[in-house]
Amino acid sequence: MLSILTLALVAIGLSAPYAYRSFKTWRGESLANSAVRALSQGDLEGSRESIEAAYQLVPQNALVRKQLARVLHAHGKSQSLEFWYRLAEDGLLNHDELIEYVNTALSLKIPQEAMRIMEIMIKDPNVRDEDFRMAMKVAYRLGDLNRIDEFYKMAIEHHPEDYKAGLILASTFLQTGDPFRHATAITVLDDLKKRKGEPSLSALKFLALSKHVSIEKRQDAIHQLLLSEDLLNNDYLDIQKMRIVISPNEKRKIIEEVLARFLKSDESQKIMLGRWLNQIHEYAMVLEMITEEQAKTNVELLGVYLDALAETQQWEVLIRILRDEANLPITHFVRQIYLFRSYKELASEEEALYHWNNTILQNSDVKSYYERLMKAGNYAEAMRYFNYAEIAYEKIKNNPLSAKQGYVALFRIARAEGKTARLGELLAEMKPSYPHEQALINDINYYNLLLGKDVEQSTASALQLYTQHPKLMAYRVTMALALLRNNEVDKANALLNIPGIDWSSLQDVWKFVKVLVEVANGNQTVALMRELRNLLPEEKQLLDDYLKLNNAIIK
Repeated sequence: MLSILTLALVAIGLSAPYAYRSFKTWRGESLANSAVRALSQGDLEGSRESIEAAYQLVPQNALVRKQLARVLHAHGKSQSLEFWYRLAEDGLLNHDELIEYVNTALSLKIPQEAMRIMEIMIKDPNVRDEDFRMAMKVAYRLGDLNRIDEFYKMAIEHHPEDYKAGLILASTFLQTGDPFRHATAITVLDDLKKRKGEPSLSALKFLALSKHVSIEKRQDAIHQLLLSEDLLNNDYLDIQKMRIVISPNEKRKIIEEVLARFLKSDESQKIMLGRWLNQIHEYAMVLEMITEEQAKTNVELLGVYLDALAETQQWEVLIRILRDEANLPITHFVRQIYLFRSYKELASEEEALYHWNNTILQNSDVKSYYERLMKAGNYAEAMRYFNYAEIAYEKIKNNPLSAKQGYVALFRIARAEGKTARLGELLAEMKPSYPHEQALINDINYYNLLLGKDVEQSTASALQLYTQHPKLMAYRVTMALALLRNNEVDKANALLNIPGIDWSSLQDVWKFVKVLVEVANGNQTVALMRELRNLLPEEKQLLDDYLKLNNAIIK
């Protein structure tokens, strides 16, 4: 008969492998979760080391494989999709993780893979309303307007009351500049207006606030909304702000209407009203409505108050409040950003730089380091402190997960400063990382054609994009510029001679090319020229060359 000691040794021998496997699983999952935490703190190297150790321990563990896919994505590696693909094949992804897979493919500029997954998801018997809407967004990224329409019809067939699909279709179609798509969008919105409740309100709000619809339609939507008893205060204020944009001469009357509605407002409504008054540049009214002592009691009220002080250039008051009051209901980030601006406006560069560095180097106030960098950069850019904004955007650009956002922001600054050479540098820098990004290829074509470089190659590339997506205005405009560069003025004019389109509501670059084509075609009165903003020096020069060539007279 076996002794108790022998039995114990046998039990230990049998359980030891299981215990070791459990330990490996626990350790691997812990390391994988640590890797994702490191990502949220901007520690890319730490995340890489942790996930590599986790994967070596338990390469088949589902959680570790998912976290590995996330870390690879953060490092900008397309291998992330391979892991998501295998997890999907093994049936280990839930609905939210499949959507994450789709978003990863979009982020890595591989929308074809995102579409492949969406096509599988919308065929599932348990497909959700939001899956059709996501498919529409992916189709938009692919520039496939026909598929947007197709997915919209599928969404309505699946759930006839899904008004959100109609809003997505309207927002994408209105931006194309194509009259047929524009008419389809308006028809969908007009249909939603006839329904009751949220669908009608949403469609009316969309029409009232969209710059892509006529002023008459906006005014009609505003009128209907103001008659509605279901309009929330924040929507009401947005609508009234749009009224001021459309009819600036009625500003005083509109303000009186708003003040009457908010006459007996509580603190939350006072915050809303204060923000609205700041948005319409009525800063003195904000400072009359909110006292300094009241502002110090509530973080949101304080934000409204500080904004009004900044816009009225009361920098010494701002500094006194922010430096002397240690217990203000305010984050370190917000305190530093206001101090930075105050010292910058007072021309104290050393103090401004100190507070700027405090703003972007501390990581205790926002969810992620790069989120804070983007907030800081956006603030500096809005104030036109472009050199400071570039510091933040360069850091964002150097992180693979946020690189595209950084590039887009740097593009804005380069164009705002009229630095065409800098735009060229950024485009060349992006090209190796996004070789198949059609929007980037189009931007490179436009840049080359603007400068008269590689005209033959750029024309061929522009023609290929336009042939694939003839309804997309971005590609159509670049093709028109290519035709101009090849002295095919009539063809360029025919390409942009689109009935029913309101050019004044479109992007500045598109308006510029339209004006260029009109002038080249001998049009002596180009009213749209007054709408041109933020032209690059080379755009101004090219337009001037055509004006001289054709002796156009701007009336």
